[in-house]
Amino acid sequence: MVKRIQAYLPQILLGILLTSGFAFLAREVLIHPNTVYLRTAGDAFKNYYTPWYHVKYDSTYGHFEGMNYPYGDRLTYTDAQPLISNSLRFIDRNLFGLADQTVGILHYLIFLSYLACGFFLFGIFRKLRVSPWMAALFAAGITLLSPQLLRVPGHYALAYLAFVPGLWWFYLRWFDKRSLSAAAVVGAWSLAWSFVHPYYLLISFLWLGACWVISLCYPELRRDWKKLLPSLVIQVLLPIVLFKLLLSIGDHVTDRPAHPYGFFEYRANWSSLFLPMYLPHAEYLKRIFSLPEVHWEGVVYVSLAGTVAGLMFLFRSVRRIFRRQFRRLLRPGIHLWLNVSVLGAIAVMLFSQRYPFVKFLIEAVDHIPYMNQFRSIGRFAWVFYYIWTVYACYLSWLAFRRLRPGRLRRFALLVPLVTVGIFMVEGGLWNKFIRQKALQRQEIPELHDPSHALPLNAWQNELNPQDYSAIMVLPYFHLGSENFAIDNEGAVLPAFNASLSTGLPLLNVMMSRTSMSQTWSEIQLISEEYAPLDLVKYLKDPRPILVMSLKKVVHDRPYYLPSKGKLVYENEEMALYEVTREALAEVGKGVEEKVFERFAALDTLYRHPSGYLLSQPDRGFHYDPFEDMEPEMGYRGAGTERRGWDYNYLYRWNWPVPKATEITVSVWVYLKDDLRPLTELGLEQFNGDSVEYYNYTVTGHLVRRQDGDWALVETNMPLITEGNKVQVILRRDAKKPLKVRYDEFLIRQKDTDGFLFRDGNLVMNNRWVPLEGREPDSLLKGKVILDWMGN
Repeated sequence: MVKRIQAYLPQILLGILLTSGFAFLAREVLIHPNTVYLRTAGDAFKNYYTPWYHVKYDSTYGHFEGMNYPYGDRLTYTDAQPLISNSLRFIDRNLFGLADQTVGILHYLIFLSYLACGFFLFGIFRKLRVSPWMAALFAAGITLLSPQLLRVPGHYALAYLAFVPGLWWFYLRWFDKRSLSAAAVVGAWSLAWSFVHPYYLLISFLWLGACWVISLCYPELRRDWKKLLPSLVIQVLLPIVLFKLLLSIGDHVTDRPAHPYGFFEYRANWSSLFLPMYLPHAEYLKRIFSLPEVHWEGVVYVSLAGTVAGLMFLFRSVRRIFRRQFRRLLRPGIHLWLNVSVLGAIAVMLFSQRYPFVKFLIEAVDHIPYMNQFRSIGRFAWVFYYIWTVYACYLSWLAFRRLRPGRLRRFALLVPLVTVGIFMVEGGLWNKFIRQKALQRQEIPELHDPSHALPLNAWQNELNPQDYSAIMVLPYFHLGSENFAIDNEGAVLPAFNASLSTGLPLLNVMMSRTSMSQTWSEIQLISEEYAPLDLVKYLKDPRPILVMSLKKVVHDRPYYLPSKGKLVYENEEMALYEVTREALAEVGKGVEEKVFERFAALDTLYRHPSGYLLSQPDRGFHYDPFEDMEPEMGYRGAGTERRGWDYNYLYRWNWPVPKATEITVSVWVYLKDDLRPLTELGLEQFNGDSVEYYNYTVTGHLVRRQDGDWALVETNMPLITEGNKVQVILRRDAKKPLKVRYDEFLIRQKDTDGFLFRDGNLVMNNRWVPLEGREPDSLLKGKVILDWMGN
């Protein structure tokens, strides 16, 4: 019995080291798993909310109803970890209630995955015939430094460290047996994890695919390719096909974004792989070298030991090339499976940097719809991290074995121990960085307030939530179409808290790949009141909507919806308005008449050379209809289409009106198209060579009204100093789409109204209203018209 226990002492040591490491990183969630949250900002809390709401309230397994009301969306697009949340939902509905333990279960699953990562690595080291004690130390060190720990502060579905080591372990078992049953285990592992997060499936597809291609370079594998072909299909192709098939069942949305932003922008590079970014000793390197900026998505540091191993690998490869030992390039290690794994990982690592064919890859991705759905290729380097660090540790073990019989036998053990020490020290610093800089480890009292005593919940003692069909929280946020980025951070927690405590769905959105047409209809709710709402016809529930207007959060725009409802509750945190379906159906009616009333109220108008009639003299007024530009490209008549990543200047003059305190800028932009709403409207002011104002905002955030596929983008800018040079720019920081289309540019003083008769419309401040039988002469009758300078 004692001997059996002693045989497991290395594994016990590994478990203690891993538990201690996770406890150092996030011990609060181990002690209080249901009431302490790793992070409460933005995406982080959304990734708690979606599985929690699904387990507790959703009526089906495949559809999420908590956001994007009245449409909802497929569960896969919500970061709800479908495999996990549906398992919990089944238990909650059929065995025993656990919905309100969802957060704690997620925390412990992350912890268990952390442990499983170490034990998978331990098993791989044992296959390399590393001693049990050293295997335990190596496995613990690699786990401590894992790049996926940077996902623990918010991207919980991507924080499961066990996936890649588990994939490698099952692949090695297949490599030993070459059986279809072992291949099925690899395929099942990939497919199952794809329903935690689809990124795991693509990581598996790329690495396994690379390994299969590399296998053809080895005669001992190439001669059996016909026998191994079914295993290739089961491991690599079948999971992709099944995932796409299961994902498409019941999904009627046909206009999801096809080109999410960031596929090539968030990539790894040599610095992010082999230099200690975010660790203290990086500061010393920055004093010596000019290091490039690295986006955190691409940080996959393989440790100092991994960097040394990389230099050794490079030196040995170059030497073999010069010696024409090309076949030996395929033999970086002793074991065939290790050679295939390492070279496959290197191939994926190069892809994570978009090497080797940069231009080819950029163009190829446009023709692979499945790959287009992924945001960051830097994440693919995770597979390189685990395999390369194992390889680096294994090299240190081989060095120990070779030195042990010689004169340096007393120092032989130092080689693997120094390697372990490097991983432990850098892993400790990595965990300290994440704990201090990224984790919040906060409680949220509002989520655990059954008596509704706190101000954000007190309204539930006065009103019955079941009298309402949904909640809309203002200021509004909509992050999900990959195009519109309407971000009001302060509203996120109150919105999710209200939804979780009542079960009511939100009209707000924070998901992934949301339908463009559904997004377009939701944006109408926060634009100006100008036309009937498209989503009214989808409101099947007759109960009113509850509009929650938060008082302690800055509102990014005026919202008309509260004025359509009845105030039913108010305290220091919020005002609640009941908006009926009938009231929503009345939105837009009579609005155009108010434009004519506003025009009729003016006795004196000031004619601008452009044809606009102004409510006051305005020397800064400027209008460009782009009529001399490209035909059929405009919102009204001709317009223009330019390269999106250029600085497309709409205005570049000194502002001539000294009394102006705010300037209003508006332009019609073609936005109902994939990625175009991420075009930025840039506002700049210069006093001589000095920049006094600089603001770039994605156009999707500035939509004021929509017409077909076009949207009026408008914002205000303060005039900092009299006579400043004002620049208005449209641009993108990426090359997709290649072009942006825009038309009808207007810049004016904020308190100036401009009117234009054109093509059967009365245009007011770039808003087009049909005349519907009215004659311009009759509308102008009796008015005094002066020139735009007031003469």
